[in-house]
Amino acid sequence: MTMEPRYDLDLTKYAFRHQRGDITVYGTWFGKDQQPALVLVQSGTEERGFVVPCVVPLASAWLAHALRLTANNIATCMRITTLIRDHIGDLASIPVKPTESIVVADALRTDQYGKTQHAEVREDV
Repeated sequence: MTMEPRYDLDLTKYAFRHQRGDITVYGTWFGKDQQPALVLVQSGTEERGFVVPCVVPLASAWLAHALRLTANNIATCMRITTLIRDHIGDLASIPVKPTESIVVADALRTDQYGKTQHAEVREDV
């Protein structure tokens, strides 16, 4: 008895395929149970035989429940997608998390009556 190789992801079989510039989006099936998923790959890599996919399984829709949204509603999926798209630039611009604060300067201020105030200038590093 010969057995066919079993793959978690087979991009030769898909429900839809759309090329968007240098990214190709597949609507296909993924995993042991072959559940619906979106798969994003760099366009042209499929033909060269080396693909590093970004897989977004439909099963991840349960995450919408944490936001008290109905996961099986297409409007909810669109809303979450829009939020992610609108804030991906913000995500990319998050600086490295500061781990500690150090004193980088001392400031002394003397008012017109001779009273002085001291302050430290701190920087997160």
